[in-house]
Amino acid sequence: MNKAPGLAPETKKRLTLFAGRLRAARKARGWTQERLATVAGLGVSTVRAVEHGEPTPAMGSYLAILWALDLDSAVDLLVPPDLSNGGSGSPSIDTNF
Repeated sequence: MNKAPGLAPETKKRLTLFAGRLRAARKARGWTQERLATVAGLGVSTVRAVEHGEPTPAMGSYLAILWALDLDSAVDLLVPPDLSNGGSGSPSIDTNF
């Protein structure tokens, strides 16, 4: 059986930190996991998995939670607007790692 390699320790650390921040944002709003799941259009088990820093939930689940918590605009900070259009000015991706 071909087993995929685990996440790097630094990645696990960041995922745990991110999960904690999402949980804190939910609690700051006074929301239960059930309410967040309803607003985000997800199952409660998915919200729990995200809040526990599990690597298996889909990226769309994370984005749905960010949207439900009104934190999705922070995603725009990841890529400057002049690079996000995918035009000819996009940098090449280095795949030598």
